[in-house]
Amino acid sequence: MRIKHISTSLLVATLALSACGGAPASNELQIDNDGYGRFSGSAGSAWTADEIRRHAQNSICGYNQYVANFSVRSLPSAPGYLIFSGQCI
Repeated sequence: MRIKHISTSLLVATLALSACGGAPASNELQIDNDGYGRFSGSAGSAWTADEIRRHAQNSICGYNQYVANFSVRSLPSAPGYLIFSGQCI
């Protein structure tokens, strides 16, 4: 069940990215708090998966939780740009 939700979050992030006019700037990070501890977003090519995870840990999860079920994927239409999702538990 968790994997299905992660796939849905990634699909939503991809659709939102398409609706907003394309890939983010190389140094841009867009992260959304999807509620119930879940988050998703997109990042430019200057961001690494570890940097995104740390940012989510600090800005979404906080001190009492940690990032789990973290998934990062490249955008086929914009190589080097990433979409991601995860959960704070």
